[in-house]
Amino acid sequence: MRIGLTYNLKPAGAEGDQFEEFDSNETIESLEAAIRANGHQTVRLGWGLEMLEALDREPVDVVFNIAEGVGGRGRESQVPAVLEMLSIPCTGSDALAIALTLDKALAKSVARSAGIATAPWKLLSGSSARPLAPYPFLDGLQFPLFAKPANEGSSMGISERSLCRDRDEIDAAIERLSGYGPVLIEEFLPGQEFTVGIVDGAVLGVMQVVPRGNARDFIYSLDVKRDYLQRVDYRLADAPDVAELALQVWRAFGLRDVARIDVRRDRAGIANFVEVNPLPGVHPVNSDLVILARLTGVSHEELIGRILAATLRRSEVITPVRPAAGRAERSHRIPVAVAYNDDLHRKTTLDEIEKLGEAEVIDTAREIATALGATLVPVGDDVLGSLLALRHCDIVVNLCEGVLGRPDWEKNFALGMEMLGVAHTSCDPIATGICTDKTLVKRILRASGIATPRFWHGEAGGTWIVKPSREDAGIGIDEASVCSSAGAIEARVQHIETTYRQPALVEEFIEGREISQSIYFTARGPVVLPPGEIVFDDSLAPAERIVGSRAKWATGSREDLATRNRTPAVMDDTLRRDVENVCLDAAFVLSPGGYVRFDLRQSRTGQLWIIDINPNPDIGHDGGFRKALAAAGIPFADFLQALIMAAAARHRS
Repeated sequence: MRIGLTYNLKPAGAEGDQFEEFDSNETIESLEAAIRANGHQTVRLGWGLEMLEALDREPVDVVFNIAEGVGGRGRESQVPAVLEMLSIPCTGSDALAIALTLDKALAKSVARSAGIATAPWKLLSGSSARPLAPYPFLDGLQFPLFAKPANEGSSMGISERSLCRDRDEIDAAIERLSGYGPVLIEEFLPGQEFTVGIVDGAVLGVMQVVPRGNARDFIYSLDVKRDYLQRVDYRLADAPDVAELALQVWRAFGLRDVARIDVRRDRAGIANFVEVNPLPGVHPVNSDLVILARLTGVSHEELIGRILAATLRRSEVITPVRPAAGRAERSHRIPVAVAYNDDLHRKTTLDEIEKLGEAEVIDTAREIATALGATLVPVGDDVLGSLLALRHCDIVVNLCEGVLGRPDWEKNFALGMEMLGVAHTSCDPIATGICTDKTLVKRILRASGIATPRFWHGEAGGTWIVKPSREDAGIGIDEASVCSSAGAIEARVQHIETTYRQPALVEEFIEGREISQSIYFTARGPVVLPPGEIVFDDSLAPAERIVGSRAKWATGSREDLATRNRTPAVMDDTLRRDVENVCLDAAFVLSPGGYVRFDLRQSRTGQLWIIDINPNPDIGHDGGFRKALAAAGIPFADFLQALIMAAAARHRS
């Protein structure tokens, strides 16, 4: 087979830790040799435009990916996201799993939601959702504390000064680390340090990192890793609890092929999850995974062969998506483009009503392109061609709600643009990917202490709602979605899985008011628009008070006439502040950027519950977001300009 290699090379003369995650020529050459020793050919692809142009010239069967990418917290996800759209299998986990592990706060939330022990933590962020918080932010944490960059790998930013025993030391650590972005602060785990290698779902080995001498409160820092021959010993450990915790992490994140999980014991000796690396280093001598494999008697060649074999076993090697014949190549700059997904012909599961939402996106794209004097770019079957064309754009107003008929690939297309250095107005692709998976976002919100309806676990009684877990625009939601018996729930789950070919979400149905809160994020911070409300007609029974696809799109239908949008909503200042605060709390956890609509229910007891988060929501004439802009007195053109300016500012940073 022809195996492509994707990677980022460390620049010559690189100093400090800025390029610590990038690879050396020695790593690439040894990886090529190992792949050839396993009977395959290799093709160097690199990363970014170089990779796309190479794939445009000649096909590969599979990609061995070690590219770290460039940009924000989605940088490691760029290559797998693009390759997935091009139908090219690659080693390692999928784009969303990789992103969740790189964002250490999200990773701890996912671990906590799965019942995995992890040290208590707080996130200190300068994001637009919340300003940097002073010491009250640390309430509930006990010294000593450990501070590190929240979105970096390879121990970047971690040193002996990361361990803080008092306020002065944590203050100095925050100042030192703020240049890396958000800072994660967690209670220090003083026990033994382990790293666990997993290949194809099986534990390769558990390796303890043992400091030499009488090191107090050992920190496995970047300086230690660079001088590991003098400062630590590596030993295989008989630690079944550590191995089991690592497997729990593997399952909780849905990891594939290979990963390295870091574990440390707390004061009571209990194994705690620290971090997980789904793109572990494969340097033939000094990478932790390779050292661990060597201790177990597995050579570098065999390790690479096992990883590649795992990928081939789970992947159907198919012909990659090729560019359309005669594709015109643009070479001139395009100041502003408006991109939208032109893939309705692939969405065979949608009925005629559900297809109306797709037409709304096209109409909105045309409206925006006309208003801005922008180039309209429909993204159809030739995704590679669209990405290559958009690289000439200064700014892309991105309305792609997925590509190639896959709503869950909304994040993929945005990651492809980020890989090419294209500024775009849509939400952060990782937040988009999280919210596209309604089950995942609920797990993260619940682990963060934000109220969202509880999952159904087979309980008898109660009222529950069943909906597709990876759709929006009311798709798959109708009067049969609300169920009050196990039999009805199971039948509806089967209907969702058969019709929409995806898992169903079953959660408690909250009777009460339905409220929407729209927010967009500018270069100066969030703009919270007046909340809206869905006013349900009195003729509807409580279980009929839902907003499905017919209520959204079938103008004049019973569902449409019985569900009226009222923006601004009628509510007192206290409720308005509560709605705003719970949505900003969720935004702090997810860091969406762009523009977002939060859907909430207020129960009859007054409790607010987030029932859905919609990044990049409908901004057409009749959409709730546009109504909220009008209620705030903000012209649509001003909103668009604010998004463009924010996108440009993110791109510059």
